[in-house]
Amino acid sequence: MARYQPYRPFVYSNHWNFQDINCGRTNAQGFVSDFDYNAGDGSPLITVISDSYKEARMVQFSQTMQEVIRSGLHGTVRVRNERVALKSIPGVRENSP
Repeated sequence: MARYQPYRPFVYSNHWNFQDINCGRTNAQGFVSDFDYNAGDGSPLITVISDSYKEARMVQFSQTMQEVIRSGLHGTVRVRNERVALKSIPGVRENSP
């Protein structure tokens, strides 16, 4: 599992000429999230396992898959993203359907 440094602000640009700029920060655990993960929270936990594409530094956190799921369920669940290299999972090929 890959993480960034905790509480690290970032600026992301999709191109050399600074198109599609997005600013954000990592949480206490080093994940791109607007809030810290609380291990003591007893609400159900959904983990989105994906490659770096779902990490979504290129979009506002409110538009990420994990936040859309969480807010769609009215904050009654915890949702976090775990980034893994797909080729590191046995039997999974890159670009497989």
